[in-house]
Amino acid sequence: INADNAVKTKDILLKNRVLLNQYINKTEDMTPLMLCAKYDSVKCLDVMIDLLANMKIKHSKKGDGIIHIASERDNV
Repeated sequence: INADNAVKTKDILLKNRVLLNQYINKTEDMTPLMLCAKYDSVKCLDVMIDLLANMKIKHSKKGDGIIHIASERDNV
């Protein structure tokens, strides 16, 4: 996701749909959608939207949504 490789991201998520709305990073506090917002991965964000990622899931520790996560790093 941080490399914004939409093809690889989509392939992984289509094979493992359960990962779409799970906390997947090492500290288990961010979903793939949140990581897209954090790393400004626009192409991967489009994949998440196409696959119907849950946009209402909050950061597991801070309670932040994807808009707040993106804005922390000045990502449009």
